[in-house]
Amino acid sequence: MSVAAPRPPDTIVGRLVPSDPATVVRPLAPADEQFCRALFHEDRAARFASLGASGHLLATMLDQQFRAQQTGYGRSFPHAEHLLIEHVGAAVGRLIVAVERAALPMAATDETLPEGSTSLARAGDRTVHLVDIVLAAAARGHGIGTDVINSLLRAAAGMGATRLTLAVLQTNDGARRLYERLGFVATTGGSHIVMVKSLP
Repeated sequence: MSVAAPRPPDTIVGRLVPSDPATVVRPLAPADEQFCRALFHEDRAARFASLGASGHLLATMLDQQFRAQQTGYGRSFPHAEHLLIEHVGAAVGRLIVAVERAALPMAATDETLPEGSTSLARAGDRTVHLVDIVLAAAARGHGIGTDVINSLLRAAAGMGATRLTLAVLQTNDGARRLYERLGFVATTGGSHIVMVKSLP
């Protein structure tokens, strides 16, 4: 598991307080790598199995993809917070969140705000980007993901962020419907759909 770069003082983990006291979000520790790898395998195995991979070949491909994902996230979001989601004391998911600041005033593009928006990204504006969230299959459908994302929305607003953004695979209909129910709006498409929710 890659070692995250030193975090700037504006961290979000201390602000994440899910409504269900049985759900806790904490920083990832080195001991969590095995869980995260197994979670990745569980989440992605069906996609690779459909290509005809199985057994050792499938495990090797998934390990390579896991390492590539970690490297990519590290390069794209060097200050991201890598977090573990626990429910009733057991690890059930992983969350990666990045807090970003606009360095210079600029007009928001169609990639950052809903079509027709005239808002500007002012210097110093904060955007919280939900880089990745994955729950174990057994933990899905119980409201844990919704609770964590609502907690993230509250935390982002509490630290003065103007919006929360994410990208979801176009084929992930379940996740897209969840984000739409929570008020996210699709802005651009492709293999991933960029979604944004403006914060009060």
